[in-house]
Amino acid sequence: MAQSEELVPTVLIIDDGAVTRQALKLFFQRLFFTVVTANDGYEGLKKVMEVRPSLIVLDLLMPNFDGMQVLRTLRNRASGITTPIIIISAHTDRQHVVAAVEAGANAVLSKPFNEEVLNKKLVDLMGEEYMKKVRRLHLLRENERFSTHRFTLDDQKRLTLRLAKHFVSLFNEKRNKIRTAIELKHPAELAKVAHDLKGSGGTVGYDDITLLGAELEDLSKMEPIDWKLIEECFERIKARFVQIGEEVQKKIDELGKEAAQESVAS
Repeated sequence: MAQSEELVPTVLIIDDGAVTRQALKLFFQRLFFTVVTANDGYEGLKKVMEVRPSLIVLDLLMPNFDGMQVLRTLRNRASGITTPIIIISAHTDRQHVVAAVEAGANAVLSKPFNEEVLNKKLVDLMGEEYMKKVRRLHLLRENERFSTHRFTLDDQKRLTLRLAKHFVSLFNEKRNKIRTAIELKHPAELAKVAHDLKGSGGTVGYDDITLLGAELEDLSKMEPIDWKLIEECFERIKARFVQIGEEVQKKIDELGKEAAQESVAS
């Protein structure tokens, strides 16, 4: 049993973005990882010590204790931690990539993350045979429990819609932060929120939100700042979120009707 337990990998996801954390959590759960999450660098370091993960997925831009500080702390010779670390960040220009690799990252991927690219990187880091053993162990346990449920296309749709609904609900908080940053003429705070939008939009299938987030971030770093252009970009973001909310609710209603019809038919 102890040998079997060793084949159940634990991934620690350290990211202050709730949508990205949830998307990564769902991704790794489908690969049969045990998933532990942390909202910032301090919490992440604490959980590294507590759970001794098989893999760490780390964001770079976080408040208080950022990803580079976490990375350097973990790769300090005194720590003795050799756990593979994958950086997933919206900041993947050459300068940041080189700095992360030099600090000890095993891989650097861009946000929004691509599942196929991330899966390939996992095989590179963990080994193809290891990943196969994890899957075989999971299937064995499922058979032992006499489980008949399998992850279907409808399950995937429901998970995707649940994540998208969560993404829309979180925008209320982001909208207030953007509005406050505009009113107070606070470009640094505006850039933080825009950065999060840029990183999370494509993760839930809305690449246009990623582009709008990137546009807002660029505008917040202009010198001099054109607050009129920022207001216009903000209005487009708000309008798009209204559309997304309506689209998501419509799809949820359609799935509910399909499930009800199948229940009646059976």
